[in-house]
Amino acid sequence: MIKGILSNLTAGKKQETTNGKINFIPRFETYIGNLREIKRYADLMDVNYTLLADNSEYLDSPNTGEYQMYLGRTKLEDAADSINGEATIAFQSYATTKTREYIETEWHYVSRPVGIRGTDEFLMKLSALTGKPIPRV
Repeated sequence: MIKGILSNLTAGKKQETTNGKINFIPRFETYIGNLREIKRYADLMDVNYTLLADNSEYLDSPNTGEYQMYLGRTKLEDAADSINGEATIAFQSYATTKTREYIETEWHYVSRPVGIRGTDEFLMKLSALTGKPIPRV
């Protein structure tokens, strides 16, 4: 699904220069705390990023007795410009296979870090891509 959305939104938007952002493509995430943690790491390192398909706040919708759709956090403009990112890090091996195949040929694709070693790999790669140090917190 993400491949279809991104291929449509980014069609004809590839530029010669990057927008300086790092794209993150999450895995099929049932625990939204992981998405918040990815954003926290990037914010601590002062990294300019786009979290594609950011649903990190969907459980925060108010329970007022009336249906109210949660506000997504990825703007369509940011998703459309994601093809011009400095790099793209995908966090899934299986659920985003077609998306990865697409971005490996069209974008600058980096890796898919998962787990404790993957977190270390993610932070080190993010530091290498941006030139920003990994903070001690």
